[in-house]
Amino acid sequence: MAHRMLRLGEDIPETSFFFKEGVNYISRSSREVLGEGLCLVLGIPGAFWSDYPSSMLGGYQFNQQKFKDFGFSEIFVTAVNDSHVLNAWAKDQGLTSLKFLPDGNGDWAKSIGMLVDFTSEGFGFRSHRYAMIVEGGKLKKLFYEDFSHDPHTCFTETNAESVLGFLEKNQESWMQFRKK
Repeated sequence: MAHRMLRLGEDIPETSFFFKEGVNYISRSSREVLGEGLCLVLGIPGAFWSDYPSSMLGGYQFNQQKFKDFGFSEIFVTAVNDSHVLNAWAKDQGLTSLKFLPDGNGDWAKSIGMLVDFTSEGFGFRSHRYAMIVEGGKLKKLFYEDFSHDPHTCFTETNAESVLGFLEKNQESWMQFRKK
């Protein structure tokens, strides 16, 4: 079940996200969605789990302009949930400026080495919590919580303040790294 974690500089894997548009389900490839420009991808275990995912994501929504100032075009959120659940949760939480990527089967999480087994808790397989910087379809930086921490509640490495802190502290070298 364990898959190798995506490594820095590697191309993002080809998987599909399924979106509900009107009465239809539309499949869009991960490379189509994440392959252009500079974006941030946030992985969370699931929607409606607790207050913790929404407080984590609220920090990204609040600081969205700061991320734009660093050149990020979009902030995406993915969870092992279908389009219905993610859309309802985003609306419930007022997360209007983030874009949601439904990973209903966990294919994306599995392909990047972030699928975790919560079957002993009755939750099935879910995404580990992470923040991933992707540029031009390549992984540029990955922040993730220690796998020994509780992914329900722990987001010390993946919160907006930590990611912005990294970008601010390493601004000059980060801009040079991006050019490579």
